[in-house]
Amino acid sequence: MGNNLKQLKNQLKELKLKHLAAQFDDFMISACNGEKPNTQFLMDALEIELSERRRLSMEKRLKYAKFPVFDKPFDLNGFDFGKRQGVSKRQILELSSNLIWIDKAYNVLFLGGSGLGKSFLACYLGYKAAEAGYCFS
Repeated sequence: MGNNLKQLKNQLKELKLKHLAAQFDDFMISACNGEKPNTQFLMDALEIELSERRRLSMEKRLKYAKFPVFDKPFDLNGFDFGKRQGVSKRQILELSSNLIWIDKAYNVLFLGGSGLGKSFLACYLGYKAAEAGYCFS
């Protein structure tokens, strides 16, 4: 059995499923403890690979974007829209949810004085675009 697992691990690496290969031993231990159907077993195995690839891809897109560092996370719940005029939370949520403006090459401009949160809102939209798979290279 040990030789088969070693061969399977090598096959995973050859298929460039390196993330699954790296976690294969732990995955097999947890899989042996359960009574899952074969399809669920395969879905769980592929989810390990896909989630790691998605995470690394997101890290790469954020690295290329070179967003400035903010003292708070990209969360609109902490942003006070009541003190700002001209932009509402609904508008930002709409822009960040459908991203049609990117596909149509439209610009989004934030105008105003210093300290109003223009950079934060612009980076929030960029972060949401990166989450959706848009690349900034």
